[in-house]
Amino acid sequence: MERIEVTDLFESYYKVMELIWEKPDFRTQGPQRIPSFAIFWYDLEGFLHENLFIAACARRVYKSIGMELSSQYIQKLIEVCDSTGRRRPGNSGIYYGSGFDWGEPTDQTLKPLVIAADMVGTNLEDTRLYINIK
Repeated sequence: MERIEVTDLFESYYKVMELIWEKPDFRTQGPQRIPSFAIFWYDLEGFLHENLFIAACARRVYKSIGMELSSQYIQKLIEVCDSTGRRRPGNSGIYYGSGFDWGEPTDQTLKPLVIAADMVGTNLEDTRLYINIK
């Protein structure tokens, strides 16, 4: 069994999203030709989640153990653990995706959340992410 930590990759993905969010024109106006800014944001988040975070996880698995795995399979292997590295119980230990604490519209930063299969967001600072290859 191989356990590969990917928390740093999630942090990098979050930093990219934060850089986009910090641009005042993006945050307050959004692209003018898109009818719903929220839809645009979630599409962008999904695209970057898949093509930055999940792709980086797949690359790390390949470099660590030489296995090529699909992004869908990689996402199913990610475990949500507490800050000590112990897997959270039940559905709270199964990775679902990313999220952000939006705060107030005037906030300059977003706070990253790790969303588990129980659909509860946990602050990244309280969470470790691992890929567990059995």
